Amino acid sequence: MMANYDVTIIGAGFSGLTLAYQLLQTVGPINIALINDETFPVHDAAHKVGESLNEVGGLYLSYILKLHDYMEDNHFKKMGMRFFRENNGSFFEMGPTAFPPNDSFHFQRGKFENDLHSMLKEKVTFFNNHKFVDFSDETTHKNILFIDKEGNEKKLTTQWLIDASGMKKVLSKKFDITRKLPISHSSVWVRFAGFVNVSDIYLDDGKTPFSHAERERSSIHVEGLGYWIWILPLSENTTSLGIVFDEKMYSFDDFSSQEKMMSWLEKNESLLGSYLRKKNFDVLDFKILRKFATLSDYATSKNRWALTGDAYGFWDPYYSGGFDVIAFQNTMLTQNIKSDLKGMNINRKIHNNNILISSLMELMEHMFDGMYTLKNDWYYLTVKYCIDSVTYFGSFCSIMRNMDFSDDNLVENVISLVREIISIYSDIAAFLKSDAFNNLTYEAPSHLLLHPTLFSTTNMNINSPNGDKNKLINALKKHINIMKFQYYYLLKGHDYIELLHSSIYDRISSDTDIASYADNPLSLLQEKG
Repeated sequence: MMANYDVTIIGAGFSGLTLAYQLLQTVGPINIALINDETFPVHDAAHKVGESLNEVGGLYLSYILKLHDYMEDNHFKKMGMRFFRENNGSFFEMGPTAFPPNDSFHFQRGKFENDLHSMLKEKVTFFNNHKFVDFSDETTHKNILFIDKEGNEKKLTTQWLIDASGMKKVLSKKFDITRKLPISHSSVWVRFAGFVNVSDIYLDDGKTPFSHAERERSSIHVEGLGYWIWILPLSENTTSLGIVFDEKMYSFDDFSSQEKMMSWLEKNESLLGSYLRKKNFDVLDFKILRKFATLSDYATSKNRWALTGDAYGFWDPYYSGGFDVIAFQNTMLTQNIKSDLKGMNINRKIHNNNILISSLMELMEHMFDGMYTLKNDWYYLTVKYCIDSVTYFGSFCSIMRNMDFSDDNLVENVISLVREIISIYSDIAAFLKSDAFNNLTYEAPSHLLLHPTLFSTTNMNINSPNGDKNKLINALKKHINIMKFQYYYLLKGHDYIELLHSSIYDRISSDTDIASYADNPLSLLQEKG
């Protein structure tokens, strides 16, 4: 029996809609169904998890889906990430003064999903206000059972079934392959009917590097021990503000209502809390998400079903990593489905798919493990963010921008290099949590400008392979050497802020014998040329 559909997607949010859009672009004529338990249109500022893209998500929309012009015309371009930490009535700040070379965005999820639905509605079949129930496997297809809002049963057949249902996780629960991750982070957030301008909260005296920057265009992180606060401008009259906190350090009851959340802000973040009290913005909505970190054992099954987005896994919103997972998983799924529909054996692709996506999640694990307990230290925050960003720009960003995901040999070569990058990063992350690092007496600048630095140079070179696979491999090998050098430098007790402002990026290549500098890393910085 032939399937009614080539692909059926459960869920019509960001991950499901972008996958359908990518399949149509890449595979060509293809029959797609989306089973959506809601309907369109949704409110432009619909209350959904995730409203900010970092570089991988931006590269995915701009270069893979070719939606850059749409994003630039309809959503806020983001001036990177910006960090604040209150300090006895004053504050520390770290961030850029200009937009980075690779665009990322703040965006209203509802508007984005409405617009993508409009682009797709004549090309795919939407079953709106329908709920997926179950499926059974036949030799050549899957039988899908779903119901409408009155409970009437409906059926279709499909070759591929994709779970993009978000935190509902319908397929991972069916197969019992999802588990809670060992962190206890929770989040509460509101949407304000108004523009929260950080330049009116953290007043600049005109003497800092940020005096003329559009600071409010950044993704704002307000940092504290055991928590952080996001402030995201979604439009000229809508702002998302949320608190992510470790329940091992704070009682959930202190955040369990809108009123308690606002009281907590006034008590613990006086500059921000007093600003919000004076402005008294209308609150559009309030949401809670408790102990959200989960992960499935694998993302793609050899039996032609798969998970994408939060349905697969989610660590923490700190670096907007959920969209990165979607970008990689959707792109690899698209190649799997394209090859399968041509009658090719895709077991190798599925194996590579699962290794690469789990590697991305493993990197996030090392990034978030123990981080919240150290966030009261400004020097730690600056070093940690810069190393995390250099790691991210030089690895997964470069891969998303430059890799041909259809080339199995290239994918496997890249995976071997990614595994090495993660191993080095895990050593660095462990050192940053050690007494040896915490006992250092260095201080970071109270206002740290992130360019020109190793941070900004690595970002600038994301595009340098220009899609050439040999240049991509060499770029990743160079990145491994930079990662190793950072580790050697830190182990010797040197000040990372000085390395950040050095010319180390231009002094290291893929061929550098980096191990020869392990005992005296400063000698590389002192060499002429």
